[in-house]
Amino acid sequence: MKYFVSYAYFLQNGGHGFGNIGLERSWPISGPDDIEDLTLQITDTVTRAMGKKLTLTITGWPQFEADIERIRGKDSGPSKVVQLASSRSE
Repeated sequence: MKYFVSYAYFLQNGGHGFGNIGLERSWPISGPDDIEDLTLQITDTVTRAMGKKLTLTITGWPQFEADIERIRGKDSGPSKVVQLASSRSE
């Protein structure tokens, strides 16, 4: 199972920021114990990457959609896979 995990981090000097990380697990995130475990693992990874001691809070963990085969037409390139359009709500 693949997840997009977003987090907020807080530095000892009062600085803070936000980040995200993609991760894959062989079992679902199903409770507080899983979140605590992920928080420890991500905190360790971000601490090493930044070289600073920090506190981290996971703010969300949506699961990625299942992998599917993406079929593209002969003339389609990366810019034609997704079409964005603006919409208005009134």
